[in-house]
Amino acid sequence: MSNKIGASKVAKDFNEEVVDETTGFLRENYIKSFKLPISLWESNLKFLNTQIEQWLSFQQDYINSVIEFYDNFPGWNGNSKGTDSYFKYPLALQKSYIDSVRSNLDSFTKKNLDLIHKNIEKASSLFDSYFSLFRV
Repeated sequence: MSNKIGASKVAKDFNEEVVDETTGFLRENYIKSFKLPISLWESNLKFLNTQIEQWLSFQQDYINSVIEFYDNFPGWNGNSKGTDSYFKYPLALQKSYIDSVRSNLDSFTKKNLDLIHKNIEKASSLFDSYFSLFRV
């Protein structure tokens, strides 16, 4: 009789240990499955932002070069201040558009991260409740 009690206690301990290890393994892999796409998304956003900054910098350099050229040859352009505003207005419009896109992307990313964290928490509680069924 004591053999059966001892065997059932060993089986119960073994079962709980296996369930705990499996729960930890599943939870860890579930979390990792979300971390890779998020890190790829963030690195792509960083790359895109640096490309946009370089592009805006090149545009600004071009505008400054054209304005400097017209300032050096005032006969070709009667009013260099008009040229200045002619080039800088579209650049300012592009910057405001890019800033709005960036803010939308940031808000989208933050909302997705929040949803992913909530999803992970719910899945974790489901894992716990599901595996608690196997505990004797």
